[in-house]
Amino acid sequence: MYITPDQSIKAREQLSMSQSKAASAAGINRAYLSEFESSKRVLEDNARDKLTRFYKEQGWKPDVNVPVVQSLNSDKHGLTLVDGMVVGANVSKNVQEQLLAEMYELETEIEELMERPVKQLLFGGLDENDSLSRSIRPLLLMCRQNEIKKILQGRIDGPYSEANGSDRKSINTIGDYIEATMKNAVPDRFPEGLQKSA
Repeated sequence: MYITPDQSIKAREQLSMSQSKAASAAGINRAYLSEFESSKRVLEDNARDKLTRFYKEQGWKPDVNVPVVQSLNSDKHGLTLVDGMVVGANVSKNVQEQLLAEMYELETEIEELMERPVKQLLFGGLDENDSLSRSIRPLLLMCRQNEIKKILQGRIDGPYSEANGSDRKSINTIGDYIEATMKNAVPDRFPEGLQKSA
């Protein structure tokens, strides 16, 4: 079940519970719950399941008369369902289409790369260096999938940060480092034509 921001607020009100108490008891961050309830952020599946389970254990019963699509597509939330994925209002249709197409292509490529056989050494055993080297592309593509998901959910502003491998001063976080590495190792996944969403 997909819990909506309004349902979370109503559940807390019915249970006479603050955001802090509900978040702590459900095992999620209070700021995360606050952003979700104000429709600034989409809950990850794990957090959504924890919150829903917690509310239900406390006796909350969701209003089943409001379809998920209707509650998500309200003007208040600005969220829509596209191909089964919750998409934030700040993502243009053009960017949605481009990113979803890329996500499906990535899924296919990752599956193919993951099925490649490992190289065995002459006298038995795994060639660790070859396996590690061949693992880099699928791992970076998985990072790109995660980035696409965050962009679609409206959790980050645009497709790409300014981090790049040739300018080390642009790298400030581990995320920047991974993105710079992706840009250098899999440049085919960073087309020039895809503009930031705005």
